[in-house]
Amino acid sequence: MPDNFVKSILPDERGNLWLGTDKGLSRFHPQNGTFKNFTVKDGLISNQFLSGAYFKNAEGRMFFGGEGGAIAFHPDSLADRSYIPPVAITQFKVFDRPLPLPAAVSALDHLELSYQQNFFSFEFVALDYTVPAKNQYAYKLEGFDEDWIRAGARRYASYTNVDPGEYVFRVRGANSDGVWNEAGASIKILIAPPFWKTWWFRALATAFVGLAIYGLYRYRVRRLLKMERLRTRIAADLHDEIAGNLSSIAMFGKIVQDETATPGAQNLARAEMLQRIIALSQESVTSIREIIWAIDPKPETIHDLLMRVRDFAVNACRAQNIILKFELLHEAQLPQKNLSPEQRKHLWLLLKEAINNALKHSGGTALELRALYESGHLTISLIDNGVGMNGTNNATRFSGKGLGTMKSRAEQLHGALEIFPHPTGGTAVVLTAKI
Repeated sequence: MPDNFVKSILPDERGNLWLGTDKGLSRFHPQNGTFKNFTVKDGLISNQFLSGAYFKNAEGRMFFGGEGGAIAFHPDSLADRSYIPPVAITQFKVFDRPLPLPAAVSALDHLELSYQQNFFSFEFVALDYTVPAKNQYAYKLEGFDEDWIRAGARRYASYTNVDPGEYVFRVRGANSDGVWNEAGASIKILIAPPFWKTWWFRALATAFVGLAIYGLYRYRVRRLLKMERLRTRIAADLHDEIAGNLSSIAMFGKIVQDETATPGAQNLARAEMLQRIIALSQESVTSIREIIWAIDPKPETIHDLLMRVRDFAVNACRAQNIILKFELLHEAQLPQKNLSPEQRKHLWLLLKEAINNALKHSGGTALELRALYESGHLTISLIDNGVGMNGTNNATRFSGKGLGTMKSRAEQLHGALEIFPHPTGGTAVVLTAKI
């Protein structure tokens, strides 16, 4: 209905009711509940009709009075036009701006947009010029709208926040008599997804996750193998370092016990045995501490390790009345990264072995320890003023298992171990490792 204030009502021979209102004349079809409205655009002299000003004569001709005069017509003379108007899409906009296109939008079968162009609109028209303002429209974006949207005389449709995908925009139009073009016009809309929603990116992401899971699995396997090697190494260290000492302690303790029970036993022999027991006990305590230190996860830098080496060398040289000279770079000149447990273990045991060898076999009175770091390489030099490499003690010192163990540790550090006569006398042991 054009208006809720009905001034007059007349029935025609077809069962329609003609209603005079303040906004035009309306034909109501009670069976299907539809209205067809007539205004000054259809030829009325006024849209406002008067109460009581209506009449139908014997021939069925109707008269309605309103402002400016009266109108007369026969309902059968106002037959609906059967013309089906063509429908065309005339404009396409993105963010309220016309999108540059290679041809008229009505000549295209599809439009391609990026995922960022998700606010767009269409303009359309039904090509019937009898009363263009009364043409009707309905539209639907398939894949977005669930049903057709009745737009009345509005000739545009807007959409916002449309997800990437494929859509079809369809529009239907009707002429001023309500005759619809059901086929209407249509155009396909393709909105490309962002790269992270494309199939190839998802495939790469899936492959990456798979590799990450495999890498984590390999890491755990390596970690377990490393723990197994650590367990084996600790067991070997305990066997080699501790078990032998404890066996000797037990043996010497039994000897002392037997001699104590024997009348007239020599106190001097017992004292030597007890001294040996004390020494072995101290060595065992030191070995246990070193094993615990080797597996301690506490981080340690090159500087920290060199300080530990210095403390060991100071105590060892003091016990042997040997002069120690220690040259160490400032902490700021050394890398601050932490050594791995394997690196610090091999460095510590190699340097400890080299110091002990120098103190026991060189026959010297002074020991010099130097440390340099250049271009990612750590160089540690141990120089004594002993008898040199031709001496009898040094022949024992640099042969057999001891030297092999030192070279093996140097290889584990991806470095090199050199032993040569020093120009000023004595022997030089030089370790170079990339750390």
